[in-house]
Amino acid sequence: MTDLNKQEEEWKRTIRDLERRFKDEVDQLGIAGYDIQNEIPKLVDEQLPSIYEQIFQSCQDNTFQKAVQYYISFVSFMSGKDAIQTFDLIPALRFMCQGKSSILEWKEAKGETIDYDPNELEAYKPVQLDNTAAVESRLAEIDWGFDTSEYNDDIPVETAVKEIDFGDYEFESSGDVVDIEPTISHEDTLKQIYEWKTSSILSDTDTRNLFWNDIVELDAFISQRIIEKSQSSATSTTVEGEIFKNAPVEIQNESFDELNRFKTAVATALDQLHSSRFKQLLSLKTSKRFVERTTRSLNQKLEMINVLTESVSNVDTKREELNEKIIKIEPQMDVLIDKTRSEKEELQERISKLVPKNRRVNIFGDINLIL
Repeated sequence: MTDLNKQEEEWKRTIRDLERRFKDEVDQLGIAGYDIQNEIPKLVDEQLPSIYEQIFQSCQDNTFQKAVQYYISFVSFMSGKDAIQTFDLIPALRFMCQGKSSILEWKEAKGETIDYDPNELEAYKPVQLDNTAAVESRLAEIDWGFDTSEYNDDIPVETAVKEIDFGDYEFESSGDVVDIEPTISHEDTLKQIYEWKTSSILSDTDTRNLFWNDIVELDAFISQRIIEKSQSSATSTTVEGEIFKNAPVEIQNESFDELNRFKTAVATALDQLHSSRFKQLLSLKTSKRFVERTTRSLNQKLEMINVLTESVSNVDTKREELNEKIIKIEPQMDVLIDKTRSEKEELQERISKLVPKNRRVNIFGDINLIL
């Protein structure tokens, strides 16, 4: 009974620890934890766009845009060339500073020809899948650590095969080989362009990395200029003034305080990009392995909690069964105890007779705990 009580307490402690760790993890993710498989993609779809918008708004800050223009003017002046035309300097950053952010606008800015009717695109409303269908579509290829398949044994195989939609394909026979050429419908094209229009360039890995590199480059340049300003001597200041006497106004009017304001404005956007929350959401969006590992960890904790909770709930039943067994064997135990006590007394007397002067010999030890 004592061992059972200890085991019960150990189970309860483990359950409390697992529940605490589970809550910490779901709180860190920002989900409730009731339907992990559906909550994670929903979380990403809801929160990432708002962070994209925050970064975009940081690029619209007046000081930030002055910092961008200062960098472009500086490089152009020092190289003697048009920094935009010659080097295509910080293209993604300049794009965002122009008040643009969508993938469609980016493609058009890069010179891609996209044929669509603006009025038709403006009026276009994509077909909204219900939540279940949307989630299944997003998570079809993810291994969640358990079988999510559903089977309907009531549907005959022949019927199931007939209901398969193979899409709109054109088949051309060439001997024993069949060439299949998928056709793209106008609806599919419009849907793709609509997604480009409504998606930030930060949602695409390539353009997001380009933007990231651009802003790090800008930050490094401003940091270097601040160091140069702080370490400049009277002589170097005079030389620099001579170098920049024909420079654009924003370079001639450069000051240590203004450079620090540039640094602060750029740091705001950088902090948003470097935030742990943004990186976490990006991992959930782009890394199937990260999603699998996160989901498996949470599901394992839930499964263990359920197993231990079931074990705890069975403790009372086991305790009752144990009490019943004790009650049944108590008469036998009493007989055994009486017999053991009698044999102990007899043994003590026999040993005492073997001791000189018939000294009384007493048997000590754990045997006395039950007598």
